[in-house]
Amino acid sequence: MAKNTKIQNTKGTAKTVKAPRTVTPVVMPKFQQPKAAPKAKAVKAPVVEAAVVAPVVNETPVTAVATPRQRDPRLPEQGTPIVRKYKGHEVVVVEQADGRFTLAEDGIFMVRDAKSLSAAVAAYLKG
Repeated sequence: MAKNTKIQNTKGTAKTVKAPRTVTPVVMPKFQQPKAAPKAKAVKAPVVEAAVVAPVVNETPVTAVATPRQRDPRLPEQGTPIVRKYKGHEVVVVEQADGRFTLAEDGIFMVRDAKSLSAAVAAYLKG
């Protein structure tokens, strides 16, 4: 509890002022004090010497083979139309043989050659 003290003002009148509170530090028991993490020792990286490799002559060049993209098993077979009603319009999405999607609204093509079904729908909703 703070004690009240009287001090003299510069004009000669007394003024009552509360004394500042003192804060007593709280010491946590040893079992609750957080432990400092151990310091990691610096490890030098091993020195690796660069090897000199001579170019190979008379070897046939290697061509990169594109691996086919795995189909989403949730989608129907390619060429099967996905038909939904949206705000009174009939929206049809079809996956082409090359894996791209086309989207038509009421028989009018709105999006062609979208990379994914979600990209086709996003482009349709934008425009």
